[in-house]
Amino acid sequence: MDSLTVRRYRPTDAAAVWDVHVRDLSDAMPFFSSAWATDLHDVERHYLGSGDFLVAEHGGTVVATGGFLPEDEATAGLKRGRVLPTWRDSDAFARILVELERLADLRGYDRLTLDTNEHLSNRNRTLESLGYELVDRHPLPEWGVDVLYYEKRL
Repeated sequence: MDSLTVRRYRPTDAAAVWDVHVRDLSDAMPFFSSAWATDLHDVERHYLGSGDFLVAEHGGTVVATGGFLPEDEATAGLKRGRVLPTWRDSDAFARILVELERLADLRGYDRLTLDTNEHLSNRNRTLESLGYELVDRHPLPEWGVDVLYYEKRL
């Protein structure tokens, strides 16, 4: 799985980004609703003005995604970290994270936050291996999991 390229989102990526989102969560979650991610129907408007959004591409195919949005002057929240199921064991998610960290740091943020859940265990291991710290967790009985809250100082 060499020759992975991480780059900024382009409008022509819209369908592929949605596909990665749906395939990832449909495979990883006990249930999934497309209504949870209306921001992905207009990435330019939701992310590219005040935050950023990246894709990891292999051979012309988008295999992973992720973005960030400002939470306050010092903090950016990571959003929509998704990976095609066949790419979960690759470094695609880690490479997206490293580049998002670099971009957030360039924009003056000194802390990144995100929430995830126990079903996304590969991603949680990647977060922890890159220095993200689990700072809180809350049960979400309707999903049968805990929501996990991570942060990292840049």
